[in-house]
Amino acid sequence: MKTSFIMQEKVNNIAILIEKFLEEDLSHEEERKLNEWLREDENNRLFFEQITNKQVLKEKLKIYSTANSEDIWEKTLKKINAVKVMGIPKRKTFKIPNLGLTRWFTTILQHK
Repeated sequence: MKTSFIMQEKVNNIAILIEKFLEEDLSHEEERKLNEWLREDENNRLFFEQITNKQVLKEKLKIYSTANSEDIWEKTLKKINAVKVMGIPKRKTFKIPNLGLTRWFTTILQHK
């Protein structure tokens, strides 16, 4: 349990650093920490490049904005009910680490 808390804390911290990067509000110390994280793992760098590529994000947001939320909700309810009927055990879900990125995505949509 303690390990998952530490991982969640790290994810939260990285999300804040990415948000500050996108807002061009990183201090020198925060920039150092972000660069350290980027050097830690190739997947970190690839994720960062993808999440900070505004053209890619605009394209994804166009797709999401055209989605029919009622259809998606109905499919979700059917899956939930199927799990209940079949007795499939619940899986742990991923918690969103930081809502700051959501604010940034909203900003992108406003500038379409």
